[in-house]
Amino acid sequence: MHDVFISYSTTDKQVADAACATLEAHGVRCWIAPRDILGGEDFADAVVGAIAHAKVFVLIFSSHSNASDHVRREVQAAFHKGAVVVPLRIEDIEPSGALEYYLSGRHWLDAMTPPLEAQLKRLADNVTAVLGAAPASGVALEKDGDRGGRARRRFQPAASDAGWRRWALFVGGPLGALALGTMIFLVVQRLSAPVVDSQRRQTCETYFDQSAAMQSRSAKVALEDNSARASAILAMLHAGRTGQSIYYVALSTPGTPVGDYAAVSHFWEEFSACVGEKALDFNKVSNVMSFPDDFWNSTRNLRLLFGANWHGLGKGTPDFMSQFRGLCLDYKQARAANQVALDCTQ
Repeated sequence: MHDVFISYSTTDKQVADAACATLEAHGVRCWIAPRDILGGEDFADAVVGAIAHAKVFVLIFSSHSNASDHVRREVQAAFHKGAVVVPLRIEDIEPSGALEYYLSGRHWLDAMTPPLEAQLKRLADNVTAVLGAAPASGVALEKDGDRGGRARRRFQPAASDAGWRRWALFVGGPLGALALGTMIFLVVQRLSAPVVDSQRRQTCETYFDQSAAMQSRSAKVALEDNSARASAILAMLHAGRTGQSIYYVALSTPGTPVGDYAAVSHFWEEFSACVGEKALDFNKVSNVMSFPDDFWNSTRNLRLLFGANWHGLGKGTPDFMSQFRGLCLDYKQARAANQVALDCTQ
């Protein structure tokens, strides 16, 4: 069960991810899309359910979220469900339209003054204070296998094997059985295929449009001294920082020892997730761009370092850059016919 729902415009995803990492580093359980949406789960249903179970609603407020219909609906739902709304302003603008109505009189947290890390710590302090003062929600703890208090939806089994077989024999013997079996298979495949929200598809198309520029940035990072970069990261870990804090702060604060690695690797992880979710077609992707081999190989030490220390020194996560590795495996399979090697070791 989560305590906090994070609402944001997809344009502000890097800040939202950094806020999520900081809150979770302080022991606050967060729900954030698309990370916490199950494969095949309806996007709108997942969001409404997650808001209903959240005690605190953190809004990453900017000109982009101010203009977002999705964010407006999420804020409206949060008020109707009685969540405590905490707006984090990252641009010096005032809310307009429906957001002006919902947010008027709210206490704002401003994150416009760098460093962002300090502002996010302030957010975490405020949220933990709110949670400490909030009464119990009365919502039952989730059962094993649930996410955000919502049970996983499962397809009901089809009619019994004997039943549909008798019907198939009635309409045409073996040929009817084959046709019906094929139809059932296709329907199940269609129902079990991931449903891609239109906004998510649009976001993924934007990633696709940026991929050529990211190839150039990837090549540049591949030529840099990533051993020295790893040493600097290790020093920060020994100083008490967590891998996720180092990584997400580097996304939004230029000039850290992590350099451009965080932004480039984060892009490839999100891009790869789009391919994995079928929001981008792999055949289309592989026909117009090659896998960034040099970047993948030259930054293996950084992936291992962040993955092994994501939650603090010696406290790792097996999922760091897992989507990117999935894309690597897709390319490896596609190259097999031409006998072109690709080492997808994490």
